Amino acid sequence: MRPPFVVACVVTYRRPFELERLLRGLEIGHGGLGGIVVVDNASEEATRALVEKSGAQYEAAPNLGPGAGWKRGMELALEKHGAELTHFWCLDDDVVVDAEVLARLLEAGEAVAVAPLLTDAAGKVWAFPEPLRTDLRPAIREVGTPAEAVARLGREPLEWVWCTGACVLVARAAVERVGFHRTDFWMLGEDLEYS
Repeated sequence: MRPPFVVACVVTYRRPFELERLLRGLEIGHGGLGGIVVVDNASEEATRALVEKSGAQYEAAPNLGPGAGWKRGMELALEKHGAELTHFWCLDDDVVVDAEVLARLLEAGEAVAVAPLLTDAAGKVWAFPEPLRTDLRPAIREVGTPAEAVARLGREPLEWVWCTGACVLVARAAVERVGFHRTDFWMLGEDLEYS
């Protein structure tokens, strides 16, 4: 099996501080990260300068929402990286990543889509993938921290039915099978077609 080649596809809209923080986080030794594409739904010159300074690929776009932005970012990633691309890492501009996030997402191996628990600035669980098993859904709604989630649900990845689109690793095979993101929704996970 060939090593992963991941392209981060970021959608942004007028959040330069958050975007700069994310781009700095992506610069920190993420094994397998082969490129970064930023789609700017505000088409602002300051954002262009910030992205180009980071070395990422920039694309100005009209504000069509996150689904359309991720779709365009994924198209650009495929155009640039072709056959070597194995995964798309779809990210909202305000996600904070540390050096271990991508490696942990890739640990799921053959999964077609992987979504982590998302926490807020206080370390509390803010969003989670909805478990496929209905008996686990009450438990995941009751956890306050990732440690509580591990204690109640275990450390192994769980199959899920939907998630927020803020941070999702999607295998290229899934995109080839079901297509790109939908472009007719604007919030949370409705713009995902991989769940």
